[in-house]
Amino acid sequence: MNAYNFYYAAFLLAVVLQRQPSGVGADLSSIRDQCCEKGREWYTQNRQRCPPYPSTIRGVPGPEQSNCRALLQICCLHNRRQNQCLIGKNSARERGRCDSLRLQPGKEDAAECCYCCKLGLIARMSHSACDLLADFSPQCNGAFVECCAPGTASGSLNRTSTIPSTSATTTTTTTTARPTQDGFSLHSDGRTCVQNSAGNQCDLANPCQHRCIDTGLSVYCQCFEGYQLNEDGQTCSDIDECIEGSHTCLPTEVCKNTPGSFACEGYADAGQDCPTGFAYNTITRQCDDIDECIINRHSCLPGQTCVNSVGSFTCQDDGDDVDYDADVTGDKIYDDQSDAFGFNCGSGFTYNRLSHRCEDVDECHLGEHKCTKPHQSCRNTIGSYTCMCDTGFAYNPRTFVCEDVNECARGIDACTVGQTCENSVGSYVCRRSISCGTGYTLDRATQRCIDNDECAMGTHNCGPARECNNVQGSFRCVEKRCAPGSRLDYRTGQCTAVICPRGLRADREGNCIDVNECLEQPSVCRRHQKCHNTIGSYVCRNVLSCGPGFELNENGNKCEDVDECLTGTDDCNAPLMQCINRPGTYMCQCPEGYQMNHSRHSCDDINECENYGSNICSLNADCQNTPGSYRCICKEGFESLDEGRSCRDVDECSRPNICQHSCRNTWGSYQCTCNEGYQLAADGRSCQDVDECDVWSQRGGQLCVGLCQNTLGSYRCSCPDGYRMMSDSRTCQDIDECAMRLANCNGPDEICINTRGGHKCQRVTCPKGFVRSSGPNGGRAGGNNNVKCQRQTFVCAQGDVDCLYAPLSYTTNFITFPSRIRVPADLFTMRGPPSRYRRMEFDLKLVAARDPYTGETRASRSFFKLNKLRDNEAVVQLLRQVEGPQDVELQLDMNIYSKEFRENSEEIFFGTAVAKIFVYITKEPW
Repeated sequence: MNAYNFYYAAFLLAVVLQRQPSGVGADLSSIRDQCCEKGREWYTQNRQRCPPYPSTIRGVPGPEQSNCRALLQICCLHNRRQNQCLIGKNSARERGRCDSLRLQPGKEDAAECCYCCKLGLIARMSHSACDLLADFSPQCNGAFVECCAPGTASGSLNRTSTIPSTSATTTTTTTTARPTQDGFSLHSDGRTCVQNSAGNQCDLANPCQHRCIDTGLSVYCQCFEGYQLNEDGQTCSDIDECIEGSHTCLPTEVCKNTPGSFACEGYADAGQDCPTGFAYNTITRQCDDIDECIINRHSCLPGQTCVNSVGSFTCQDDGDDVDYDADVTGDKIYDDQSDAFGFNCGSGFTYNRLSHRCEDVDECHLGEHKCTKPHQSCRNTIGSYTCMCDTGFAYNPRTFVCEDVNECARGIDACTVGQTCENSVGSYVCRRSISCGTGYTLDRATQRCIDNDECAMGTHNCGPARECNNVQGSFRCVEKRCAPGSRLDYRTGQCTAVICPRGLRADREGNCIDVNECLEQPSVCRRHQKCHNTIGSYVCRNVLSCGPGFELNENGNKCEDVDECLTGTDDCNAPLMQCINRPGTYMCQCPEGYQMNHSRHSCDDINECENYGSNICSLNADCQNTPGSYRCICKEGFESLDEGRSCRDVDECSRPNICQHSCRNTWGSYQCTCNEGYQLAADGRSCQDVDECDVWSQRGGQLCVGLCQNTLGSYRCSCPDGYRMMSDSRTCQDIDECAMRLANCNGPDEICINTRGGHKCQRVTCPKGFVRSSGPNGGRAGGNNNVKCQRQTFVCAQGDVDCLYAPLSYTTNFITFPSRIRVPADLFTMRGPPSRYRRMEFDLKLVAARDPYTGETRASRSFFKLNKLRDNEAVVQLLRQVEGPQDVELQLDMNIYSKEFRENSEEIFFGTAVAKIFVYITKEPW
């Protein structure tokens, strides 16, 4: 298209745009509440998850669908973070442990709030300031403040407020010490406070309803699982998981709160109906989705099509395509042809190349689920799956398994009058009786009702962590008690021993606490010493302090000299160094022939070789020092004549087979040499072939511009397929299969793209409404390896927004280069029409990058940079080396904005030109 036609098309596009009605845009305030409420419902329906919404949102106009879906996702995630943070704070209050949350995928917010709340509880008990984490995230700071100062709104605590530290107030007449903080005692000076030793304060005065924790500084309370600490910091109250939303019941189940836990019941079991849009299945005993479109229970008008969704339906105008939010990649259904490198539909969906749509993945059928056996089955949902308990079982969130439902105890059996219900694993049995109720069996001989011992019969559902105690007509499950020093594993029911480090021991709850040796072992220190307890140990300190080198006598009233030599507490290095005792100290002496090294505190031998040099040995001999003496040893290549004082040369070449190729005698040694193309081996005697290919490669050079093959004493160059050897017998030249017509690229719309060592047959089709431009190559790839698709018309129907914003042209460009080329490198330049009344904006996107053989991605958007050189020109630049093979697809958009042909006029959108850039990087670096 020449410049005149380009400006004329843009002028027509601007005229059509100006004819559109005003006021097109999103009024977020009108849809905020509706879409946010839909987000909270979506969070509940998907078991506290926020997957992409799969369909249009009912009651929201088409232009607002994208904004509404964004509001829906924001409110869903906000609700999820609030609930996760509540779970974390409850875990910190009840158990004081957060590591289990950190290890669970998707529990990051819960773990953060748990750690921050735990620090807040400790700060509260130690009377520390409640603004310690004010510079952290609002969520963390809110949890810290809430747990540090109960009753204070999250984040409302003033950062400058602090708890006054322990100090003394002085007046002109008296000095009165202020009360000390918990965990400290007033020192004898009446001014300072000292920390109390960590003791068993919980046993002395336990203020807690459930669990008492002694930190040494203070005592704080923790609640059992399923309970939360009240504002008094001592009593505990049950957590209603059903109201707070911290339960794990399915959308088709009813949550029933129990003391310290909750239970999930089917709607039929709970005596309630299924939610709107669901119907109860008497076979599976679950709520199934109602397809309102099939049973004609919808309210769509004539000219609309009913589209079913989970729990509801939507009405779609006939002939209109559903807007699936083109701004969100991978979370929608696409009707257009996918790109050449595949399409990422998002988690739980897969792309169907035949229908060109994202379809749900049936994880249950493919076995890609985490449902465990026995008594648990997988049920597929849109974009995910649900683990369902088999009939007769219910999920226990504490043990994470499906447990047997006692239909008899819950009264959901079908036994008639005159029958007795007996529970069994996964079901129950109705037995005939006269007047016996549940838990009894008729003795036909005596006509008396005999109690059923469910514990002995194995028909109880206590699980591994509870012991079954039989009672008349029923049984009771009592949690197992572990011996002191062990902890109960609720999954296995086993008591595992808690191994504490030395100086610590396990308490009744299985926690490691310090052992106060000073209290438990009064005689652990000598009578003139005082015991001071430390964490994990103790320290004995003398009452009377003696100077260095002296110690207390047995009576503890006199300091006596310590004979360090006798007691072995000296640091004289035996056996050379001799210890001599002195009053209050000692000294070390070296024997004759050695001298004291004061820096290393050792006796060093006098080295005659260093002191007398060559005066005692021949020049061809080495002087070797020995303890108290020395000896002369002839160097290698010499032999001794008179104990090393004279040495003569040895002719090693006279010995047979000393060198593989050639030998040359030297003074005191010899030298082996090798023929050309070989090098001397590490043993200095044998010769090994020189790998010229590897040597030049390590130096960063190349003997062959192709494949280098080593031979004995030399090398040979060769070329892989797709290359031919040039006349220098070293350089491989690429074969242009396209130019030589060796490629079979004869398919419809196929073009031949030459690559290093090969070629590609690339099919290029123009989108609907576009045709190949009539150029010298007929729209096919020519010398510049590009194909251009041009709009057929620039006239759009009124209201056809897609037509108005369609690109002015598409160009498909092909670039090929070898692996690891030198960077930075300019790859592609895009120019627009130069004009003082035109402004161009460029945008570069990485569409796909993969290995054509393995699918591995080795390039990302950060490998490429878009440099805008002028107002109408931009260059795509490669910043980092790419390891081939790698096929990369880029898209460069040029948005053109125009003013009227005068100064200070209003700027309007002119049009868009799209350039698709296919970069083929071959494996070889040449």
